Amino acid sequence: MSPQSCLAQSPLVSLPDDVLIHILKQLCLQTQLNLTRVHIRFLRIMPHVWRSQCKIINFSSIKLPLRDDDLRFFLASNQQTFEVVILKYYHVFNMLTDYVFPNIHDLVLGSHLKNFCVHKAIKNFPNLRSFTPIGGFTGEQFENFIHLESLTLTFCESFEKRNLLPILEACKLKTLKLGRFNNMFHQEMDLPFEGIQFLEVLKCNQWEMKWFMKDLKNLARLKHIILCGKFDDRFIKDVLTEVAEKSIKSVEFNDEVTNFMFIMDNLNGRIQSVKVLDNWLLFDGGYGNLKAIKELYLKKCSTDDVHVLDTLFSLKFCETLVIEHFTSEQIFEYTLDTCRIARGRRTKLHVYLYKNKFEEKLTNSWKQIPINWKIMGKHPLVEVHLEQKPNISYSFDPFSIFFDLT
Repeated sequence: MSPQSCLAQSPLVSLPDDVLIHILKQLCLQTQLNLTRVHIRFLRIMPHVWRSQCKIINFSSIKLPLRDDDLRFFLASNQQTFEVVILKYYHVFNMLTDYVFPNIHDLVLGSHLKNFCVHKAIKNFPNLRSFTPIGGFTGEQFENFIHLESLTLTFCESFEKRNLLPILEACKLKTLKLGRFNNMFHQEMDLPFEGIQFLEVLKCNQWEMKWFMKDLKNLARLKHIILCGKFDDRFIKDVLTEVAEKSIKSVEFNDEVTNFMFIMDNLNGRIQSVKVLDNWLLFDGGYGNLKAIKELYLKKCSTDDVHVLDTLFSLKFCETLVIEHFTSEQIFEYTLDTCRIARGRRTKLHVYLYKNKFEEKLTNSWKQIPINWKIMGKHPLVEVHLEQKPNISYSFDPFSIFFDLT
C-alpha cells in the first residue's frame, strides 16, 4: 500500500485543524515538507503551521540542502510571515529574493554574501529596520534602506568608513554598533549632528568614540552607551565628563583591567544599579558612589581583602546584593551579622550568595572549596539567600552606561 493510501486511512488526517497544527509544529522542516507531498490535507494546512512557527527564521540552523521546489513552496508560503531572517548562503538568499517580504524588519546577512546582494535586499525587504551585515560588505547602498533604525557593523570586516556618512545623513538611526575601527584606521570624522541626534544606543571603541564626544551631551534620546575593545580609565573619565549632566540609571563593568572604584568615584549623582563582572575588588579605604546605589551585582570577581566584604555589607541604601562565582585565596569563611548589617537601614536588604569559592594553591594545581558563609542572628531587614541562583543577565561588553530619561 502506498504512503498516500496509508495516510488516507489514518486518523491523523481527520484530526481538527488546531490539533493537527500543534502536532505538525513538533516536526523538523524537512519532515513537514515531505508530508506536503503525500496528502493534500498537509499541503493545505502546512502554511498555517509556519505562520505561528516561522516569524523568526535562521536558515543557518536548517538542514540543507532542501529540494528547490520544497524551498520555494516554503518561502512563498511565508511571504507575510517572516519578520526576522538570519542567513549566510547565496543559494538561499538568491531564492529568497525571488519574493517580496514586507514584514521582515530584522536581517542578518552572513559572511558568504557580498555587496552585490544589497540591491536585492533593498528591493525585497522594503520595510527593513534592523540590519547586521557580516563579513564582506563595504557599506555601499546601505543608505537606501530608507526605514533603517538599527545598524550593527561590529562583524562587518570589509565596511569602509567613508560609507558611514551617507548612512547617517539618509537614515534616522536609533541604534549604531561599531567596534570596527581601531587606531590604525583612525582619522577624525565630522559627523553631522542631524545624522546622530536620534541615537538611543551607541556602541564603539575608544577611537570611534572620539567622533561622537563633542555631541554626547546633546544626544537627548541616548539611553545606552557601550564601550568595547581596549581602553584606559582616563578615557572612561572623559566620557563620563561629557555625559555628566545626564541621569545615569545603571553601569556595567565587564573587564578585569578596568579600575572599578576609579570609575565609580567619577560618576555623578545617585545610580540605581551597578553590575561588575570579572574584576579584582580593591576599595583603598573608600567606596565613593557605592554608598548610594540600590542594586549591586558581582560575578566572577575576586579579592583577598576581607574589608571589601565588610564594605559591601555596610551599604545602607543597597536593597539587592548579589555575589556569585566569587573567588579568594585568603577568605575561606565569613560571618554575616544580620543585626550589624541592619543597623542604620530603612529598607530590606536581599543578599544572594551563589557558588563562591576559596582557592588553595597546591603543588601543581588549585583546590577550590566553597566559602563557608556563617549567618549570625535574624533581622527582618536582612534576608540571605544561600546557593539560590540569581536570574541576572550580563551584556559581557567591557563597559556600559544606561541613562534614565524619565
